[in-house]
Amino acid sequence: MCLKQYGKEVIHDKTYHDYPSYNGSYDRSLTTLKNVLNQNQDGEIAIDLHRDAVR
Repeated sequence: MCLKQYGKEVIHDKTYHDYPSYNGSYDRSLTTLKNVLNQNQDGEIAIDLHRDAVR
């Protein structure tokens, strides 16, 4: 199911937050999310998806 099909605007931020280290990646992700929300105050929902693939 695609949100755009339902007329929803989608912002897909592809910032890598696990560089230079995995440690702190969640803090960096939160900073990015806050910046996106500040720039798009009419947003209705935020999905912060992580792909924890560290071995």
